[in-house]
Amino acid sequence: MLTRKSPFAQGENDRMIMQDGFSAPVESAPRQRFSSACAMVGRRVMEIGEMAFSGCSHLRLLTIPGGVQRVGTLAFAKCSQLERVRIEPGVVQLGPSCFSKCAALKRVEMPASVTQIGGGAFFGCSKELRLYGAEEAPAAQYARLNGQTFQFQSRKDHQQ
Repeated sequence: MLTRKSPFAQGENDRMIMQDGFSAPVESAPRQRFSSACAMVGRRVMEIGEMAFSGCSHLRLLTIPGGVQRVGTLAFAKCSQLERVRIEPGVVQLGPSCFSKCAALKRVEMPASVTQIGGGAFFGCSKELRLYGAEEAPAAQYARLNGQTFQFQSRKDHQQ
């Protein structure tokens, strides 16, 4: 009989959730949350579900790979130590309040592929928060409309 190992394998001493390049350090998270954190098609993560990592207090740096098309509502809300987020090309939508109340969040790098940013996506974040991306990216317009700082950064600059 063949069995498929969960894409969110966690050993006794592991403190990492991993799937196709997406990783986030965790501290004693309940196992049942892992199965609902992401919707999958084959081996591709298509969506980070609603409240999937909400309140994760040990997450500091986050890279969302291009295989994730949508970040759900409140997915990373109240991640109190989250300082920097890098969103890779391919991500299309950030759900409402997805990074709300991330008090330490200071830098979010967004590609032009992010064309939908939900209301309150960065509500209650650090006053030092800066959004980075292409000059004509939807993120620039979002920042202007919401009184947030936006700075131009090319994809080459993102590699640093």
